[in-house]
Amino acid sequence: MLTVVRKMDISQMNAELVEILMRCFPNVEEAEALKVHADEVNKLAEGDQFMLSLTGIEHGDVKLKVMLFMHTFQDTSNALRPQIDAILAGSSAITSSTRLKKIFEMILGEHYFFSQCFVFPF
Repeated sequence: MLTVVRKMDISQMNAELVEILMRCFPNVEEAEALKVHADEVNKLAEGDQFMLSLTGIEHGDVKLKVMLFMHTFQDTSNALRPQIDAILAGSSAITSSTRLKKIFEMILGEHYFFSQCFVFPF
């Protein structure tokens, strides 16, 4: 399992297992406390031995977060796809609208007219 995390191989570990490992991955204080007992590995409990082996993975917490993101990316992308398509369709409708272009031309024309007529002493 440790080599799977080191290699970030998501085909060997499902998202649930990655989440479980993220929850039990030792923080900085726990890692320092475990490294104090690194020479007495045989005296440690099996769970503590596993935690100690997790501390040997460089940037393990970040790797687990990336692995979880890789697992959930496709689902998130599929969930967002209808909203993205709706935004793209709306933006293309706005950019191709001749009525909207006419309205903007009128607004800009009026702005230009009023800025020429009224000079503010600021």
